[in-house]
This record gives sequence, C-alpha cells and structure tokens, in this order.
Amino acid sequence: MDQRLKTMRILVVHPGALGDTLLALPVLVALKQHHEPATVDLIGHSSLVEVLPGRSVVDIMRPIDGPEFRSLFGDPLELPVPIQSFFGSFDIAVAWLDDHDERLRHCLRTLGIRNAVIRAPRLHEPGTRHATNRFGETLSDWDCAQPLPTTCLTPTVADLTAGAAWLARAGIPDRGVPVVAVHPGAGSPSKCWPPERYAEVIAALVQDGTAVVLVEGPADAQAVGDLQHAVAPLPVPRLVGGRLAAVVEVLSRCHAFLGNDSGLTQLAAGLGVPTIGIFGPTDPAVWAPRGDHVVTFRGGSDWLPISPGLVIEAVRQVVREPSASLAT
Repeated sequence: MDQRLKTMRILVVHPGALGDTLLALPVLVALKQHHEPATVDLIGHSSLVEVLPGRSVVDIMRPIDGPEFRSLFGDPLELPVPIQSFFGSFDIAVAWLDDHDERLRHCLRTLGIRNAVIRAPRLHEPGTRHATNRFGETLSDWDCAQPLPTTCLTPTVADLTAGAAWLARAGIPDRGVPVVAVHPGAGSPSKCWPPERYAEVIAALVQDGTAVVLVEGPADAQAVGDLQHAVAPLPVPRLVGGRLAAVVEVLSRCHAFLGNDSGLTQLAAGLGVPTIGIFGPTDPAVWAPRGDHVVTFRGGSDWLPISPGLVIEAVRQVVREPSASLAT
C-alpha cells in the first residue's frame, strides 16, 4: 500500500526589512528540511514577493502590507471566510515578532494553527551572535539541527538571460570581461563608505579592464549620483529601477559585488556572488553574510582602517576566480 507522507504546510510571518529577511532564509531552509515534505508560505517584505518564490525555499509569498497580515490583529471570528480558510490550511506557524498580549497566538489558535512559535529574534540586542543564529534560536523547541546553508537564492535561466541582455545594452560583453556590481548606498548614511573612496576603487578596476555597474536601490539616488559624478567620465552604467528582480538578473551575471551593510549586499551573497562587504559602525560578526565567498572589512565610525587600496586588492582577488553563480 502506498503510504504517502502528508505535506506539512508552514506559515512564516516576518515583518522585518529586506536584509533581515535574507538573513533568516537559511533558518527557513533548515525548518523546511526538518518537516519534509513541506511547503513554506511567507508573509514579509513586499520587495521580495517577486524574488523569493522560484528562487528560494519560499514557495508562496504575500506582502506584509496585505490583508493577511492585518487580519492577524483583528477578531479571528469576524474575518472573511477566505482569510479564515487561508490560515486554517497551515499545520504550523512561525512569527518573528513580539506578541506581549498574546493576541496573535490567540488568533492563530482560533483559526486552527495550534503549533506556533511566536518570538522576536532580538536582532539588536548586544552581543556577537550572528543574526541568522538569533533567528534559529527562536526555533529551538523544534530542534531544527540541519546545517545552515550560506547561499539561499538560485537565479533562474530567465534571470541569466535577462542579466546578459541588460549588460549587452550597457555595452558590456557577455564573455571575456569581468563585471563588478557596486552599491554605495545603505539604509542609513552612517553605514555608507565615502563616495570618493568608492571612486578610487572603481577607477582602478576600470583601468584593469574590469566592467563596473552601479546599482541603485529605491533610496540610493543621492549616493549613486554622487559616485557617478565622482567617477565621470569613466564608462560606468547605472542600474536604476524599482524591481528587485532586475537587480537579481544583473547580479546573476556579475563576477563580484562591492557594497556596504545593506540588503543588496545580503542579496548578492545569497546568490553566491563573491561579495566584499564594507562595514562601519555595524558589526560584521552579527550582520555580514556568511560563506567562503564573502570578505568583510570593518572601519568603525571614521572608516580609517579601510583604505581604497585594501578594497581594490580584495576585489581583484575575487574576480580572478570564476563565480559559481555565472552560467557556463
């Protein structure tokens, strides 16, 4: 008799920012493997809705500003039937947020999810425990002891094709020229390495024959504009746009990524792109992407320990090695 295992349906709620969500992905991989066969539905950062399904452990994703998340804080018995049915279809739930009055736990139980972990990961508490470990510690009741991966995103064939097409339109050949993506922005100006130092790095790379692409996130117009002005008239194309999937496409064709402590640095590392992360006031022991393909520098509040020469040599070293994320 064919005894098929029931597929476990896992709901994850993560209201955190882009970078925090990507830092949590390795834990979701372990959670899904622990309950295999399983599916993962994520309610989270809206920019990732078009990125994670099909490229990660997340099967289906809904935005944190959608009706599902808002429904968790109302009367569960007054919710529309489709919303009740949605939550009632899950076997377990993980919510990475505070629930001091246990309203969320009550809602999930009323909707039929008895097995739930609701805990904030305490990412900003003092200490040097890595953020990914802090996410993992919230699931200690389930003993998800699988090794955590260091890359959690896989570009699709369509990504690779679209990325090559974008580079071609920017005048960068698909073969023979190493490509480095540079993202000078971050969520806070205090996390941004000075643009004149980025300019020195870019000038040296262009002189080497390396192609450089400036990546601009939604809040990076000033940082990227200042840097582009500083490197003029060098031919440095600028990737602008609101679609995070477009960034994934171009990064999938890059040999290296250089950036500050930001969500895009986490994105590049998650794709397996050799990544150089520049950290100022934040601690890379807590916030840096993990993996042998990641190099980090910490400069403190004045950035003095990080010279352009150090960064230039680090980028030169990684572009000598082929990136596993590139198509063969």
